[in-house]
Parts: sequence; structure tokens; C-alpha cells
Amino acid sequence: LTLFPYTTLFRSKLDPLAPGSVATITGQIPIFEANLTTPDYRRGIQVAGGSFSTPSGATSSYSNVNPGTFGTDYFYDSQETFNYLASPGIDTVRIDFMWERIQPTLNGPLDTAELQRLKDVIARANAVGIDVILDLHNYGAYYLFDGTQGVRTTLGEPGLPISAFEDVWTRLSDE
Repeated sequence: LTLFPYTTLFRSKLDPLAPGSVATITGQIPIFEANLTTPDYRRGIQVAGGSFSTPSGATSSYSNVNPGTFGTDYFYDSQETFNYLASPGIDTVRIDFMWERIQPTLNGPLDTAELQRLKDVIARANAVGIDVILDLHNYGAYYLFDGTQGVRTTLGEPGLPISAFEDVWTRLSDE
């Protein structure tokens, strides 16, 4: 499986962050055209949006209590995007999402609205024959609210045991 790293190739140059925007062909399209799908070779791409507006430092206003607003801070692509991606033969996409958004309380239930958004974006991709790889895009961490801000807690530390990671994936798998 080969995944090409940038969906920005397919976003509008006028508004590259517009939810569901699809448009311009850029310089990397020839790579796709030169490597057609075969039974031994699948064509894939990262479809970014579900991990937008997240931090990179040790602390942030972002956290499990403040995970951002859907449609403002982050989004999942429209059917138009997947129709476009399927047209040149892309058959696999990696869809990113954030742990704090899907499971606001560690070892707790999945957020029903966020879960439905993930199910909906998977259905849009599957509707045109595109398989999905889900990407819990947290880099082995979780931003826990400490009462004033989000604090990056690394997987395996006391505040974020491996069992919590197992829990979120078990719950997602069950869905």
C-alpha cells in the first residue's frame, strides 16, 4: 500500500481549508497518473481535516474539554471529494481524527456526534469504492484538561496508560 501524503493537492487554491473543497490539479498529479492501480499496487492518499486545529506544544487551550468546533476548527470531507479522488483510481484514503474529540473522557464512551461524523465520512468514501484507514492522529499523546489548559500526556505515562489506548480502539472496533 502506498499512501501519498498531501490532500492539499486536491483542495481549492482559493480556500485550501474549505470543508469539502476539491479542485485544482497541481504538480504531483503526474505521480498519480504514472502509477495506476493494479492488483498488486493500490493508490492511496491522506485526507486531512479531522485533526486540524490541534496543538503541537506541551500545553494548549485545546484539550479533551475544549476539542474545537466541528465545521469551524476541523471537518471531514464531502462526497464531492471522494468522487473526485476515485475518478483517477485512488482506492484507499487515510482519514485522521483526534482522540480527545472521539473520546472526551479516557476509558469513557465515544462521543456520539463525533462517532457519527466518522461513520459518515467512511460511508462517503466506501460509496465510491474507496477503502479507509483510520488514523488516530495524536502522536501517542492525549491533551488532558488540568482546570486551566490542556496538558500533553504521553501514552504510557501514569495519566495515559496503554489500557486507555486499547479502550478507545476496542470501542471504535465495536462500532
